[in-house]
Amino acid sequence: MPNKALLRLERSKGRLGFGRSRMLALAVLASMTLIFVGSHHAFGFVSGPNSKDGQTGVPSTALESRRSLLVSTGLVATAPALPAQADETYKDNGLGVQFRYPNGLQKSNNKVFNVFFRDIVEPLESLGLKVTPTKRKSLEEIGDAMAVGKKLVADTIPTGAPNEIITAKSKEDALGRRYDIIEFRYQWYFEEELARQLGRQRFQLHQKALIQIYNKKQYLLLVSIEEPRWEIKSDQMLQAIDTWKLI
Repeated sequence: MPNKALLRLERSKGRLGFGRSRMLALAVLASMTLIFVGSHHAFGFVSGPNSKDGQTGVPSTALESRRSLLVSTGLVATAPALPAQADETYKDNGLGVQFRYPNGLQKSNNKVFNVFFRDIVEPLESLGLKVTPTKRKSLEEIGDAMAVGKKLVADTIPTGAPNEIITAKSKEDALGRRYDIIEFRYQWYFEEELARQLGRQRFQLHQKALIQIYNKKQYLLLVSIEEPRWEIKSDQMLQAIDTWKLI
């Protein structure tokens, strides 16, 4: 979908370097026929499990239009829980990674991610792995977890999109190698035709990323879920991060 909107999203110099494109979020959305359009407007975040006190939610009409769409297709985003699903193991000796993921996801080709899984019903629900060469020896060269999180957000969301870093934590694997887990969310716009189908123009994407540098490679594992479904699907989707392993 080459156009001026996409050209504006090319990655500038000095970024964290998660790929040739400025934003990996583009890969999540472009693969589902979405494009970032419109101008920036300030609007409140939908309340989520980690919401801060005092934040303003989007108008209830936006959530009701989503509810109507899901009810008409037999899906309800506000269900208290989903049935337990079996999971699959993804293992790639070439990339040197292993993790588990819900078997309801469909593996898809993607130009930005090395490995990409998406939900066939929910267009913004996905799991992507991006492995890139790097001259950095560790995340310490970037800074603490919050510094890594700020660079990640700067590299992966549309310019001007309202955003929030929810948590940024550093951990170590069994061999003492640092990895960071960054949870954040942002809001943007659907492509015009899809907006008409959904009955709304904007979406709020809740994401959680694992970032690790090892052996001249930078690993990014990115989980994406639309905000109203975060509490429902996060436990299933985040098993990829929980079971992450370098092999």
